[in-house]
Amino acid sequence: MTDRTAPVASPDLFTHQSSEVEKALEYRFLADLTAMLLMRGIPFEILRPDVDARGHDLVIEAGGVLRHIQLKGLGEGGRRSDFTLHQGLTSRPSACVIATVYDRATLQPTGYRWLGGPPGFPIRPLGERPAYHARGARTERPDHRTVRLSQFDRVETMGDLVDRLFGSVNVAEIAA
Repeated sequence: MTDRTAPVASPDLFTHQSSEVEKALEYRFLADLTAMLLMRGIPFEILRPDVDARGHDLVIEAGGVLRHIQLKGLGEGGRRSDFTLHQGLTSRPSACVIATVYDRATLQPTGYRWLGGPPGFPIRPLGERPAYHARGARTERPDHRTVRLSQFDRVETMGDLVDRLFGSVNVAEIAA
């Protein structure tokens, strides 16, 4: 059933209020993730850096697995073909990048894209494609690489994403 009273996003929202859209997607991601962890009985902690200087937006520990996570947004039907990522992610244990795929009319998540390894393993090297500043002089961004979207795996549900993030966590083992 469709909610006919639900507001529909203006096309200007994605260019003039991109920071707000990014935060809305982050809050929704955290709400969905923490709900899934709670329903599975997995204890967790979430840390947020005050400064995003090394490429991660969140640090989440759940079921004994520590993840440094970079969040991205990906509008359905958009033309985006790559992401700029900080090389610092490669030095973090179990770092990963999660792109929330969302409906541009409603900001509802419709799936995810995943770049990372299994719990306990580092993210693979980001490659050698340099990243450039988007505004002003188009100079190279040190310590950043451009990674093609085709290198990301599709993940359909939050449950599947939790499995990728934290593996098959046995709640009885955590309690012991």
